[in-house]
Amino acid sequence: MEDRTTTMINGDCAFFGVYDGHGGSTAAEHCQEHLHNHLIAEMQEQWSVEVPALRTDDSECIRKISHCIRAAFVKSDHEFLCSSARPQGGTTAVVAVLLNGVVVVGNVGDSRAVLCRAGRAIPLSQDHTPKRPDEVHRISTVGGSVVAGEVVVNGEEFCLTRAIGDSMVKVPAGWDYRDRTAPQVVTSEPEVSITELTKDDMFILLASDGVWDRMSNEDAVRYVYNSLATTAQHDPKIAAQDLANHVIFNLKSSDNVSVIIVLPRKLSCRPLNFGNALQNHPSVNQQHQQMPPPQACAQTPDSFSL
Repeated sequence: MEDRTTTMINGDCAFFGVYDGHGGSTAAEHCQEHLHNHLIAEMQEQWSVEVPALRTDDSECIRKISHCIRAAFVKSDHEFLCSSARPQGGTTAVVAVLLNGVVVVGNVGDSRAVLCRAGRAIPLSQDHTPKRPDEVHRISTVGGSVVAGEVVVNGEEFCLTRAIGDSMVKVPAGWDYRDRTAPQVVTSEPEVSITELTKDDMFILLASDGVWDRMSNEDAVRYVYNSLATTAQHDPKIAAQDLANHVIFNLKSSDNVSVIIVLPRKLSCRPLNFGNALQNHPSVNQQHQQMPPPQACAQTPDSFSL
């Protein structure tokens, strides 16, 4: 089992993360333990007291929060790469931060975040695979190549264009993967999306590629929408369990399946106070990893991770 999840909720903010490890669980475990802490530290550096109300039309605020997400990913990657003489494996990462009626999503790899708005699927992330021409171009400019749908670096092949860890395909020949100045082929720098939430936003779905290899965004959102509509009190725990069971047993996925469902209208996220966040987040951090058959083990009134 290589997937890990993080759920952090308090009166000030909410953080959710899905990390789909490969080549072992070490990189996913590292992100589970550290990435949200790095994000809090970066936000504290940008805003010394509290984050002002985020608005999608405030370019300076958008620049700062985007920088914080990127810095948290890159630092987590560098720490992991320097954690041993030859760190093993890597991980995808998709995180969602809810602040002041805005959801900020950062991702590397093919774990995905999708918003259900009035029953429609709104993608909050894009997969990082060699199918994207912009990613192929980026890779070629830093010394890598794409051959037969695989990223090729130093004779090694890889199926993703961005990830945390993966030292064997991280940098081109002649560079040390532990060097912060080295050009990264399989980069840890995330893409960031910032979306203002509305009254029509019903839930946010974060999941590893065990779901997306079997279901489109629209199919997954429709499935969760129907599940929430038929469960008592629109319970995200039941909906997450239902989706995982459907993917594993009905759609015959052999991959690990990790799911987080967030009902944003039940969260009361005021401006983030860093003293409270740093004090409170260890007590509300909930995590879960699973293999078939899935089992529920972490629940809050407004989200569920499976």
